[in-house]
Amino acid sequence: MYRSLLLSPILLLAACKTVANDEATPEEPACDAQLLYADADGDGFGDPASGAQRCEAAGLTPFADDCDDGDETRFPGAEEILCNGQVDNCSIEAESEVYAEGRALQSAIDRVGVGGTVCVPAGDYDEVRVSGQDVIAIAGRDETIISVRRSATGVTMTGGTLTGFSIEGGAVGVTMTGSDGVELSNLRISGAVQAMEIQTSRRVSILDTTIADTDGGIEMTTVQEVTLRDVSFQRASATGGTPALQLTDAEDVSGEALSFEGNEAGALSMLGSRDVEVLSSEFSDNRAELGAAIYAENSAGVYVFNSTFEGNSARSGGAIALLTVTDVELNSVRLLDNEATAFAGGGLFAYNSSVYVLLSTISDNRVSAGALGAWGGGALFWAGEVQGVANSWLNNSSAGNGGAAAVMDCTASFEDNFEENTAGLDGGGLYRNGGVVTYSGSAFWANTPQDVF
Repeated sequence: MYRSLLLSPILLLAACKTVANDEATPEEPACDAQLLYADADGDGFGDPASGAQRCEAAGLTPFADDCDDGDETRFPGAEEILCNGQVDNCSIEAESEVYAEGRALQSAIDRVGVGGTVCVPAGDYDEVRVSGQDVIAIAGRDETIISVRRSATGVTMTGGTLTGFSIEGGAVGVTMTGSDGVELSNLRISGAVQAMEIQTSRRVSILDTTIADTDGGIEMTTVQEVTLRDVSFQRASATGGTPALQLTDAEDVSGEALSFEGNEAGALSMLGSRDVEVLSSEFSDNRAELGAAIYAENSAGVYVFNSTFEGNSARSGGAIALLTVTDVELNSVRLLDNEATAFAGGGLFAYNSSVYVLLSTISDNRVSAGALGAWGGGALFWAGEVQGVANSWLNNSSAGNGGAAAVMDCTASFEDNFEENTAGLDGGGLYRNGGVVTYSGSAFWANTPQDVF
């Protein structure tokens, strides 16, 4: 018993030491804590005031500097949307915008300087000069108007962008010379003697724009790298004597989703131009002496794809006229109900030109009676070099020769279908006069008075 009593304090002391050691040893941490910020809007950036050492968890981020943690569209690196009254990418330098006050648009443009942005409220404004600024109509073209005096120019540009205006009246709607890198978008130009004059410029873009009821359309001279997309040309009169779009000495021009309707001096003209492409566009009810939809002369590299030509009329080349043009390709086009009123080529007239036509529908085109109607080519007239592959020629007619096609002194080959075409004289399907013409890969059916002459 004495021995047990002696050992008891020792055992008690050991037990106390064990308890004390257990309380002094901290638990292993659940994670490697790091500085994290609350990200309430889930855009990957947090409120800089919310930083703390935390374990990783949903709603937290290691990135701070969110300028609005309640808006997921505003964060460092976000796209800066001009003229929306806020900084979207959280950069102090981003919002270099000036808002035009009253009618003082020109003073705002001058004040902001090159590279700045002018935000324009709805209203009616005078003529302006833009030299490297972004000028943006906040309310869009229906409510933001530049009214131009008859003898004046609406907008003179040497650089920058112009977005969201209606330009009404004036001698010229927009003019630019020696410009490099200009973008015009969401414009409507009406009532001008000339919609636009663009000279000696490069990298010009015209987007989502309507040109209507002007005397003349857009004239481009000595231009390079031009983009036109979603541009509508409507009802340019013959008074100005220029087509809706004229390209002179132009190079590398791309037009997509263009619409030409009811223009009285022709739709698209190319003079001395190279590398012009027209994609997914429509030409309807245009009028001209030659080539109501497309007229090209002394040019090279014209490519037309997936486009429709319907109801156009000219003395020759109801839709298209080509004079000394090389490397022309018409791919998946529709030539429908076009008319040559006096000479030849209800759909296409080509002289001294090389043309490749494929996968196209050529229907209901005609050469009506006239003094030179015997030349014919209800749909197409060629005097040059032509190749046709997998095209359908249906119900075309000529008061003279060649109900569907007439070829004169040229090299031609066809692997096409000719059906129910009619000539007043000879060659209901195909009329040949000199040159070398092959058509062994073609099919003919019900052409009048005969398939081939």
